[in-house]
Amino acid sequence: MHNLIPMRAYVDAGLHERELATLHSAWHYAALRRDLMANRDWVLVNLADREVVIQNFDGHLSAFTNTCPHRFNAIRSGDCGNGPLICPYHRWSFGHDGAPTGIPFRDSFRDLDCEKLKLDCWDVDTCGEFVFVRPHAENGVTLPTWLGALSPRLKTLSEAMDKEYGRFRLDVRANWKLVVQNTLEFDHVYSVHPETFGAVVARRPSLAEIDMPMPHVGYRANLSPPEPARAIHKRVAAVFERAVVGNSCEHEHLSLFPLTAIGIHRRESIAILRYVPTSPSHTIIDTRLFLPRIADITETESAMLAAYSEVMLGFARRLGEEDRDICESVQRGVANLTGHRGIFGHGERIVWAFQRAYCDYMKCHSQGRDL
Repeated sequence: MHNLIPMRAYVDAGLHERELATLHSAWHYAALRRDLMANRDWVLVNLADREVVIQNFDGHLSAFTNTCPHRFNAIRSGDCGNGPLICPYHRWSFGHDGAPTGIPFRDSFRDLDCEKLKLDCWDVDTCGEFVFVRPHAENGVTLPTWLGALSPRLKTLSEAMDKEYGRFRLDVRANWKLVVQNTLEFDHVYSVHPETFGAVVARRPSLAEIDMPMPHVGYRANLSPPEPARAIHKRVAAVFERAVVGNSCEHEHLSLFPLTAIGIHRRESIAILRYVPTSPSHTIIDTRLFLPRIADITETESAMLAAYSEVMLGFARRLGEEDRDICESVQRGVANLTGHRGIFGHGERIVWAFQRAYCDYMKCHSQGRDL
């Protein structure tokens, strides 16, 4: 198996711009329902190269490009909050359909057509806890069709996710596709993560490709049984055994095309990663970590997991930093080449599957056909 994505697709600014324009048509994971539970709750997310506001209007979720149609001010700043959708520049306010509901000094405007002054609307849909958005399309692919057989798994994960125990962002000086591909194989674990993930995995696991609708890809890896070194670790492991999120000796990775990954490690942790491409050679990774839901957990056990969560958060951050460093090194290497094809081993076949899905998606959309 040879590399399918041309080297220039990792470095060329013009191709990067057309690539992002093509990816806009996809459904993008943006937030969780728990982030938007109350009336007027809102979140601001960067999807590819667009800022999008998602807001709860009395239980109805609406999404808009973060730009006021009056004088083009960014309406929201910060990650989240609660309050009416009002532009801070001139105090224009907007309703659930994006139409202005309040315009100061309204009588000073001539030929005011509120229909033409609506916010740029995005489609919103949910699958369990997961909130997805895409640019408004009258006859576009529905979210259930886009997710296909992934929908039941996302709903199961929604029920399995409990408290969020950590969140961090990493700036990676590498193309987003290199970052995604790095997560889709285990062969680098022992060279890049010898004291972190490599120590946990112990021996090379067998990877099983998950049957997912293209362009999504994923795998399950059977890990060595955990060997708790201390009594406290044994007690923690016994608590996690009651979680109903997956196999206790399994690592599952779901890559939701184009810019999201979900990782389930043993029964201990559920991670959601959003990739934000900011240039051909820069990506922000926004990582959220959740404990699994455990039935009939006691206060003592809850306190024990809270303390252990700090250990898991430190582990995840260190793992992310190690991956950041190697992705940046690969980006430097890619920039030195133009036509080399590269090669994939059997353990890297999920990377090749992602490349095939990426190329097929680009060929199906006019703006991406020259990539």
